[in-house]
Amino acid sequence: MSGRDEFFHKERCDRCVAGLGARTMSWFTDETICMDCSDEEVRTKKAMRAAGTDPSFYEGCGREQYEELKARFGTEGCLKVRAEEGGA
Repeated sequence: MSGRDEFFHKERCDRCVAGLGARTMSWFTDETICMDCSDEEVRTKKAMRAAGTDPSFYEGCGREQYEELKARFGTEGCLKVRAEEGGA
């Protein structure tokens, strides 16, 4: 390992592949995400709370579980969906 922190050197969002200006770590996965994807996570957490589910139980749950949570709580995902995932 080179000791280089990839978080600061990534050029694209791990989730939607948009260019990164501002970035953050996903709350649900280990991905480096753009602020649009972060906003989607906030909407998912709000929907979970509104349904009586504590989102802190799912912190770091992983990509597959996060996708299931988005479907379960009716959130769409980032508007910049990867084309290979079937997004428009």
